Amino acid sequence: MRTATVWATCCATAWWNSTVSRSANGGTTWRDFAQSRLSDAERAGVQRRHATYYRDVLAELNKIYRTGGGENVSRGLAVFGRERANIQVGRDWAKAHASDDAAAAQLLSDYGPVEFYFM
Repeated sequence: MRTATVWATCCATAWWNSTVSRSANGGTTWRDFAQSRLSDAERAGVQRRHATYYRDVLAELNKIYRTGGGENVSRGLAVFGRERANIQVGRDWAKAHASDDAAAAQLLSDYGPVEFYFM
């Protein structure tokens, strides 16, 4: 690794450790920090991409779960357990925007059939 890259990594790590702490410690989360820097249009785009991504994650987990077999079910449920909050935030965003946004309504519809298996 080049010295400049190592230095930049160290500075970024030090900044992260001093400026952005984990929410469990009552500090700022990366989400809070990022949202404070985004315009409304940027924030809306990020939220839409988040909802779309986690709709896809849930669909993939649904496929894994439906294949059956102890290992697949265990793996799928473990990933779901880690990602459940993100999945719920994505679905909640789609639900909140479905009445005035056709793409959000489609996202909400897509969440519907697969969420049955997990939620």
